[in-house]
Amino acid sequence: MFRDNSLVNRRACWQQLVLAGFYNEAADVTYHYIWGDKDTFPFAWMRTQRPYARMWPECESDDGCLLQFDFNGHVIFQHRVGDKFKLPESDFASTPQPMTRNRFHGSLAHESFCFHALRELELMLQRD
Repeated sequence: MFRDNSLVNRRACWQQLVLAGFYNEAADVTYHYIWGDKDTFPFAWMRTQRPYARMWPECESDDGCLLQFDFNGHVIFQHRVGDKFKLPESDFASTPQPMTRNRFHGSLAHESFCFHALRELELMLQRD
């Protein structure tokens, strides 16, 4: 058991985490060959030949969002894959977004907070 309750021992796996970060920093190239940031982590572990395991056996897609579950069926991870938050003139060249505007997903955790933060950011950008 890790003292900080994390799922990854950062001291033991720093090389894999740095490599996954590198893959994500090069998203304009990397994401043409894989399905986004969720794949950079297993690829980093495989590339460095370090064993790893995944906690969830499967995931579901819900209207542009990827949901992963714990063993009791509760959502433990949510990720907007086809419906990322967008500001005016946003470009996601590495992961094309079929949705043209931000859509509210009431089933996602913290969705109201995220939309509030997005509105604040848009106002800040309009002032500049």
